[in-house]
Amino acid sequence: MFVSTAFANDEAKIEDWTSRRREVSEKATRAFAAKDWQEAHHLYSKILEKEPDNPLILANLGAVEYQLGDLKACYHHLERRSHRLKRDVRHGLSSGE
Repeated sequence: MFVSTAFANDEAKIEDWTSRRREVSEKATRAFAAKDWQEAHHLYSKILEKEPDNPLILANLGAVEYQLGDLKACYHHLERRSHRLKRDVRHGLSSGE
């Protein structure tokens, strides 16, 4: 019984994130377009917690960090994106963009 309950809880968490993901992503995009760098950073970071290898989010977060003057963090996220895309190409996978 415990295993099935745990599995149901995991499915509920995934479904909750899936429904919230679009909302968070849209808010992040609007913040980016409005040059609200702090808000965009917060929202893209929230997405990255759930999707640590998402190349689009890594690139957007890197761009936000550049705008905030945090070049070390910018480099870190763009480097992670580059490694992710290289790995996908080696394995014949889509980049997710």
